[in-house]
Amino acid sequence: MTEVRVGDVRAQMFRPRSPLFGQIAVATVVLTVPVFAVLYWVMVPVGGWLVVAALQALVMIIIGVAVVASRNVYVKLHDWGVEDHWPFGFTNRVQSSEVDTILLIDLYTGNGMETVPQLFALDAHDKLILRMRGQVWTRSAIQQVAARLGAPVVHAPVPMTLTDFTRIEPHLLAWFERRPLWAARMPQRIAQTSER
Repeated sequence: MTEVRVGDVRAQMFRPRSPLFGQIAVATVVLTVPVFAVLYWVMVPVGGWLVVAALQALVMIIIGVAVVASRNVYVKLHDWGVEDHWPFGFTNRVQSSEVDTILLIDLYTGNGMETVPQLFALDAHDKLILRMRGQVWTRSAIQQVAARLGAPVVHAPVPMTLTDFTRIEPHLLAWFERRPLWAARMPQRIAQTSER
């Protein structure tokens, strides 16, 4: 976390977890090295290794651009709300006055019993206007963003699996997190679930 002066107001800035970039780099190496090794092994005898080399150069350029862009990801707290900055210049500015409810839940990661926090900031029409994933942001950053937005916070009573959360609030998840089987079911509010 760093503090940046904006006029006479201090704005706190949070960067993604540092191990995240290392995990992405390791995953990239694990996926690309065997693929290109096989491609070279198959193409060198037939003289097609230049095509593989060009493809590898293209992949490395794309990965390099993604790494440079990912270094520009941050969340900044202002007196008016939160600025959520993602790669390639995309910035989401969320005014505290726009936020009606904040859902704070813990989701199981799939690695046993480990959980990560998730923040969902909703407007008065239950539209998602900000999401913070614990895989990217620290618990402290998520809690400070929730405090800065100042809206009523609804805590899930217990940690959930992604499957459980999808059954309750599928519209809050990204398309790749949803399961088509559950998307047609009528969503129920976490607040209603916690009142039972």
